Order: sequence, then structure tokens, then C-alpha cells
Amino acid sequence: MSEDDRRALADQQARLVDALTAAAAPPEGFDAAQIVLTARTLHQKRARAVFKCWPAIADGLAGRFGALFEEYAASHSLPPTGPVEDGFDFATWLLCQRLLDDAGRMQWLLHRAAYGWPIRMMRLSTSRRLAIAVRLPIFGVRHILIPFPMSRA
Repeated sequence: MSEDDRRALADQQARLVDALTAAAAPPEGFDAAQIVLTARTLHQKRARAVFKCWPAIADGLAGRFGALFEEYAASHSLPPTGPVEDGFDFATWLLCQRLLDDAGRMQWLLHRAAYGWPIRMMRLSTSRRLAIAVRLPIFGVRHILIPFPMSRA
């Protein structure tokens, strides 16, 4: 195979990957309907992987998980590190949209403490608590929930 053939093949493969992952037009010579079907299957596989890695988020969204993940995935490519980081990015996106419930916020917080700074805090608005997550050597990530006092009316 000549160098020009290799470049042409690499270019066609790159266009195929773009068509499957980024909603780009299918490359010439490929069945557009099959590309769309395969792309949809890949998005569903990606959603299932995030669903398994981040169960608190999936449970909190209930029936809206699929639609919200599809909206998120349309503008966010799959991170090279896999579904755990994809789920973290999805949770961050949900947090910015104010769609993450307390259980999802807690899972997001514990992940941040496990892989970032060792101490993290977040307000859990529904349960009116302050969550503090701490990563300790040997013991791993631990958390404490501190209730907020009731506001006076």
C-alpha cells in the first residue's frame, strides 16, 4: 500500500468516525441509513455505560435519563478515559443545568474527592444538609452530612 493510499484510507476512516460520533455527514460510499443506525447504537451503548457507572444519577433522573443524556452527548464527545469520566462530565453538565438531585450531587462530590483535592464540600438543597467528603490514606473517601438549621419565617 502506497503512502497516498494510506493517507486516503486514514482520511476516510476519520470521516467515518466523525459520522458515527459527531453527527457529521457520512463519507462517500457508505449507506447513510446504516451510519445513522450505527451511530444511534453507539450513543445507546455510551448511555448504558454511564447508567451503570453512575447509578445515583440515573435513578434521580428516572425516565428523563435517556433524553438528557442524548442532549448532553450531542455536544460532548466521549472522553478517552471512558464511561466513569463521561458520567462525571454528564453529572457536571446536569449540575450546571440544575437538574442533579441530592443523591446525584453526593455521588459527584465523592468522585471529586476521590480524584481531585482531598476535601470537598457541597450544599444538598433538597435534604437541607452540607455534605463534606474527605479522602483519607488507607480509609479512602469518607463523608459527613451536617444539617442546616431551619430558616425562620
